[in-house]
Amino acid sequence: KTTLLLDLMGVGPASLERVSRVLRGGRAQGQSATATTMEYRRSADQRWGLRISDAAIRWFDDDRGITEALGQVRAAMEARQLVGQEPSIVHIPIECFTSQAGQPAVRMLDLPGDKPANPTEQEHVQEMARKYVPLADLILLVGKGDDLSFLQPGGLTLPGIEDWQSVPGRFRIVTTFSFTAQSVRT
Repeated sequence: KTTLLLDLMGVGPASLERVSRVLRGGRAQGQSATATTMEYRRSADQRWGLRISDAAIRWFDDDRGITEALGQVRAAMEARQLVGQEPSIVHIPIECFTSQAGQPAVRMLDLPGDKPANPTEQEHVQEMARKYVPLADLILLVGKGDDLSFLQPGGLTLPGIEDWQSVPGRFRIVTTFSFTAQSVRT
């Protein structure tokens, strides 16, 4: 999901792995990485930036510092210490983008997944969805191509998303893991 948003923003293919690794905040593949609602922006220079709620932006000169800071954001959310109800803003170094043009004219928010294993994260996701989903012009529903059960009635539980079929113009379905090397060979 996050990789799709980064691609839409213009993060270059050569930088996708690096940026994705940093944004995971030290979490392994397969684990939920988006701890809270995130907004990604182009940095004006080569530094990473992180703004939590209404605090000042913290700037980082290397990947390690921002990765640790994003890990702390997750820890704060899981400990119910994440203060504020605004998206966290991550400034991605400008060198990671394919063009040096300005930011896209749209605001893209990355919400944590619909059914996280952590109950604290689930509460947080519900709260953030109640605030931001009604304001969205377009919502991407991202799920595994080999398991579309999330599209069945009751499959989605976030406020404003559970009835996606009644307003299909606001939604697009994007599948991940739609094929494997073996399925292509077959």
